[in-house]
Amino acid sequence: MNPWLIIAYVLLIAAGAFLLYRAFRTADRRYIYLAVSFFRYFPVLITLTFPTEISPETRQLYDAVEALPDSSNVLLTFDYYASTLAETEPMSRAALHQLSAKIAGCLP
Repeated sequence: MNPWLIIAYVLLIAAGAFLLYRAFRTADRRYIYLAVSFFRYFPVLITLTFPTEISPETRQLYDAVEALPDSSNVLLTFDYYASTLAETEPMSRAALHQLSAKIAGCLP
C-alpha cells in the first residue's frame, strides 16, 4: 500500500476530529454539519484496496462445483443465525450463484 495514502488518511481523520472538537466546544451547528459532511464524503474521496487471497476451503468448494456434471441435482443447506448473517450470507449467495450457473450450463 502506498505510504502517502496512509498519511493522507491519517491527516483527514485528524482534520475531521478537529472539526468535531470545534463543533462540541463552541456548540456551533455549522461545525457539526461540516464534520458530518466531511465524514460522509471522506470514503468517496479516497478509496483503499486491500489484496485478497483465496482460502483453501473456498478453492475446494469452487473445484467441487466445477467437477459436477451438467444438470446435476445438488442439495445445499445453510444453517446460520442472525449473529452470523453478515459473514455467511455473502458466501451463501456466491455458492448459490455458481451452482445455479453451473447446473444450468451457463459457465464456460
